[in-house]
Amino acid sequence: EKVRAKYPDVKEKRLIPEVIRELIGNMISDLIAESLRRIEKIKPKSADDIRECGQMIIGFSDEYLEQDKVLRKFLWNRMYTHNREAQKRFKMSNVVKDIFECFIENPKCMPERWYNRIEHYGLERTVIDYIAGMTDKYALKTYRALYDPQFQEI
Repeated sequence: EKVRAKYPDVKEKRLIPEVIRELIGNMISDLIAESLRRIEKIKPKSADDIRECGQMIIGFSDEYLEQDKVLRKFLWNRMYTHNREAQKRFKMSNVVKDIFECFIENPKCMPERWYNRIEHYGLERTVIDYIAGMTDKYALKTYRALYDPQFQEI
């Protein structure tokens, strides 16, 4: 409603990105305002004051957290449980599982920079951290590179 009021002539294909932009803007504004309110309340003079205050200083307001709960429930019911999205999640979970298993069995398949971390962090932790940093697109590219004999890096 806010976006339509702000941009009455917005085209339908621009509506969702504008709504997302508005949501992110509201989220950031709330985070800043609530964090400043908390800082003003405890008036820290040192890092120790913050560590000892017994509460999180940087965070969202209770009102925002309640709205976030409603939004998450809406998205879960309308989007994430949608058949097509469920299929995508299932496929991606298999992609991630296969990449994980490949790197555990063949750690040298990882980029050298990550392979070199194994000695310090351990194999599983390194593989988990590497995969956790992947976007969906990069995970699919990695999967193809590992499992598709026709795949060639450009």
